[in-house]
Amino acid sequence: MRHTKTISKYLLASAKVIFNLLAVCAEIAVRSNFGVRYFGKLLAGYFLFVLYMLAVQGVEQNDSPFLDLYFVFFSIRLVGHLIKMCQSHSRIVHSHSSGMSWSLWQSLTVKLWLVQLVFEPGLLILIGWLIQPRDQALASWLVASAGCLFVKNSIFQWKRYFHLLDVVDSRIEGEQMSDAVRRHTAPPSRAAGGSNPVMAAEQPPQPPQPLERIFNNLDQTLRNLLSTDEQNPSPPTANQRSENSQSQKHDDGPLGHLPRITSRRNQT
Repeated sequence: MRHTKTISKYLLASAKVIFNLLAVCAEIAVRSNFGVRYFGKLLAGYFLFVLYMLAVQGVEQNDSPFLDLYFVFFSIRLVGHLIKMCQSHSRIVHSHSSGMSWSLWQSLTVKLWLVQLVFEPGLLILIGWLIQPRDQALASWLVASAGCLFVKNSIFQWKRYFHLLDVVDSRIEGEQMSDAVRRHTAPPSRAAGGSNPVMAAEQPPQPPQPLERIFNNLDQTLRNLLSTDEQNPSPPTANQRSENSQSQKHDDGPLGHLPRITSRRNQT
């Protein structure tokens, strides 16, 4: 029982590895611009095809006329992918990228998932169906690799869709948490009756300034006018001249006494 579990474990792991390598072989044929870290998988898929070709040629003699031609095409494609990996523009591509679809498919449709699930596996299945009467071994290989590519792309699109849902959910949860934090940290609103009126700050009393400082702060023209008035006082007005003349008349009375006051005293 224990040996059966161990054998089943290794068989399942081996089947998984062969499944991934068959999908890689299909990707080598129908894709380009692979990531730098995908280099090992490309070589492993190429060696798997070489082992398959040697096994078929050892069992069947001259029954696979297109297998050698496909081997040459497969080798040229692999060398071209490796050369592109060494160029500078490969740094823009994701290092784990499994390749980009041909631009021909983009002219037919803009949906990438449709290209990866229908057009790429369908092309390999169509070629396998066409060469099946002449080369059964190569047709089986192409159909098997196309099926593995379809399953791999389906799993990838499914995981990508769930990852997109996780990102959207995280964004919604982040917005909800941000609103909760904003409401929690907002200052409490005050009641209408309890609001304190805003009072203007009282200015401190200014110390009295001396007249000389005030005079120096005036305009130069105004200071000149004031200084001129002080030096040249204005002449007395007509009222001032009349008052002076009346006081002069009272003082110049007979015997040095005021005539009106003297007349009033004589009457009493």
